[in-house]
Amino acid sequence: MPSQLTAWRRLAKEGKLVLPAVEIDEPVFAPLVLRDEIAAASEPELPCAEAPIRIVWGSVVIELAQDAPVSRIAEIVHALEAHPC
Repeated sequence: MPSQLTAWRRLAKEGKLVLPAVEIDEPVFAPLVLRDEIAAASEPELPCAEAPIRIVWGSVVIELAQDAPVSRIAEIVHALEAHPC
């Protein structure tokens, strides 16, 4: 109902629609964990420069050369998203 929505908006603007804060006896913090050794972060595995760009759409798989223009990739994705006639 529009009148109910208007009333809620008015109450919210007047600060009367706010829920009371929950009182907590003590502060809540995340536990701190210290470690002597830090494992070396592994390097992310990068794709091979010769690997094709692969677009998988359901049962359709399209592979393009690494140097395919971004505009061509966008055209293909747009065509895949188009609704069939």
